[in-house]
Amino acid sequence: MRDESLAGLRVAGEVKRFGYAFGLNRERTDAASAADFASALTALCRSGRVAELLKPYGLPASACVR
Repeated sequence: MRDESLAGLRVAGEVKRFGYAFGLNRERTDAASAADFASALTALCRSGRVAELLKPYGLPASACVR
């Protein structure tokens, strides 16, 4: 909407919830590495960095879990 210079528009409501997930291959990833990956993602989410990275693309950040 901003890119099209459409003024006077506002959000009417939530159309669809947004979420995403990451999967790691258990045969190639040890448990400690998987835990480190999950901790890093959680830290990025809680710090707001994930939202910052998605914002330029108009994508919503999923709620932080864990």
